[in-house]
Amino acid sequence: MPACRTALLHLKRTFEFIARARVERAYLVGVNLPGGSSAGAHEHLDELEQLAATAGAVVVGRTVQGRNRIDTTTYVGEGKVAELKEICENQGVNLVVFDDDLSPAQGKNLEKLLNARVIDRS
Repeated sequence: MPACRTALLHLKRTFEFIARARVERAYLVGVNLPGGSSAGAHEHLDELEQLAATAGAVVVGRTVQGRNRIDTTTYVGEGKVAELKEICENQGVNLVVFDDDLSPAQGKNLEKLLNARVIDRS
């Protein structure tokens, strides 16, 4: 086998190994605001879980938080962020997926606080 072909096969195996090793461990977050239903929020997370799995993520958990209003800094508030941080650390979560749209500032704040990639449904 020519050296070039051997090198290409080795490179391909290396990339495949890296791709398998970087499985995203996802945690889903929904918010239930006044006028919404808890059942509806959980149904949305069921759909979001299927989308995440289709994209190749392993969903390791989920939460729905009841709130009177959205926190402008972190969307979910200080206490929930602390809870999410602990979950991320204990369960090896490297991706947190929010069911609602986050502002760019909220996404950046959450990524910094959680030390995980944060995306929203959109």
